Amino acid sequence: MSEQKTVGKMLRLLRLLVFNVSKPIAVVAQRSDMSIRTVYRYLETFKSAGMTVTRRYGTVYTVELGVLEDPDEAGKPNNEALKKLEKGIILQKPCQDLKMPRDTYQVLEQMDEEKILDDAPYLKRAVANVSLLQNAVEMGRKVKVTYDSNRWGKRMTRLIEPYDFFFYYNYVWCYDSDKKKNLPLRISRMGEVNITDEPWAHGQRHNKQAIDAFGCWGHTTKHIKLRMTMQARNLMTEAHPLSMIDMKEDTRYKDGKRWILETNVCSYEGLTRYIMGMLDEIEILEGEGLKEYIQEWREKISAVEI
Repeated sequence: MSEQKTVGKMLRLLRLLVFNVSKPIAVVAQRSDMSIRTVYRYLETFKSAGMTVTRRYGTVYTVELGVLEDPDEAGKPNNEALKKLEKGIILQKPCQDLKMPRDTYQVLEQMDEEKILDDAPYLKRAVANVSLLQNAVEMGRKVKVTYDSNRWGKRMTRLIEPYDFFFYYNYVWCYDSDKKKNLPLRISRMGEVNITDEPWAHGQRHNKQAIDAFGCWGHTTKHIKLRMTMQARNLMTEAHPLSMIDMKEDTRYKDGKRWILETNVCSYEGLTRYIMGMLDEIEILEGEGLKEYIQEWREKISAVEI
């Protein structure tokens, strides 16, 4: 390889690694048209040249050249402004930002870069995992992930093909290679995420399904209509922010005393878990199937010995 080409490749690699906060070595290698081994060799070269090479997490590395201004910093929130942001608010803006989920996530990335998330390791891990999954989607690679399963009550290792995100990057659509089906996984339940060298094997089977405001999913939906008190509305929208989209004030009552939720759900399960704690404050206006489902739940609960 000529010296000019070598220098060109090195500069291209540096551009990818300077201020890098999310791209793992596999993605850097692909975008710089190098092998992973060659990228690691250049990292050693950069160290020898006096540059600071920092491993952020996993296989994500950052190269610092010294006193250098990031050209992409123009227009970004400054450090003091970021420190004033409430992490919870950023993750709980359900309506106004539905069309801009990536923008919301980029704020979290910036917070991580400014080390504001250092005191929130759980959230910091989620941000890192979204970055890794995003890279796997772009590369079309399988991912091995440890996952805390509610259904089985234990930590499991899954081999998945991630292909899309939704709900502010809180969920990822993926194809589970072991279960041989598509399903959404919560980012918050993920532990270690590792991009494998295996390309997708079931791309033709990737198929997103409907998702309701209560986290249930499926190919079909069921229509429901509820009337609830202000307290019930508050608790519902705080626990399930996306329910705000279909929530309207019942104008027949004064001062917001009653509210109407008319929406479609993929399963009665998620909604029923909420209603069971507020039975005296919620009236089912439409949805005979929901009434029957709740009655079955009540019978099961009453049969449980305490």
